[in-house]
Amino acid sequence: MYAWQEKSEQEGAVYAEKLPNGKHRVTLSRLIFGNRNGQFVSRSNDPQVMLIFSDEQAREVGQMVTLSDKAGWVLARLMGCFDPPANLARMEADGIEPNHFANEEFAEKQLLDRQLDIEVAWEQQDGKEFATVTPLKPSGTTTAPPSTDAPPRTNDAPPSAGMTKDQAWNAVVEAWNKRSDEPDAAKKRNEAWIKAVKDRNKPETEFDPSDWSKVAEEASLPF
Repeated sequence: MYAWQEKSEQEGAVYAEKLPNGKHRVTLSRLIFGNRNGQFVSRSNDPQVMLIFSDEQAREVGQMVTLSDKAGWVLARLMGCFDPPANLARMEADGIEPNHFANEEFAEKQLLDRQLDIEVAWEQQDGKEFATVTPLKPSGTTTAPPSTDAPPRTNDAPPSAGMTKDQAWNAVVEAWNKRSDEPDAAKKRNEAWIKAVKDRNKPETEFDPSDWSKVAEEASLPF
């Protein structure tokens, strides 16, 4: 029996349980940009952000990321392991730099609530325990063949079990219409659609409703 009344009267800081060693499915649940001493910065005075990952049991592990060109590969590798992966090619085309993620609003929009698999390894350093967090590539996202032109738009509502090709396209169009003020929005929307189709790693003739739902989800993401 959970002691609800006792817990409601508990005082002092309460910390989440530590995510143990091993592989875990997690959500990027929080971003921390600083503490009472100010913003996080590296020894080279580059901005940093602490990424907090949590699993379904609310266990957590953190990873500090430096937002510089030299260290940006850490964030790039992480975003490439999102499920679905971030659209890194589009980020590059849009001129996004690592230091853009020092802007809290921008970083939260692109990073929060993304899911991925990680491997956690705790080790002792100078009497303190630190975690090494290694992002793992999602299965089934290797590059593959044929893309197709985007299908015509229809007004069918997507079923709960999945989507047809037309319904997936409708969902993507609707998502991108909310960003219609973005330069070249239609072009970027079509590029995102084609990439999401390619990322299924099989011809469209083998797509099922869950595949089209995944395409809609990936192609609707900002990056």
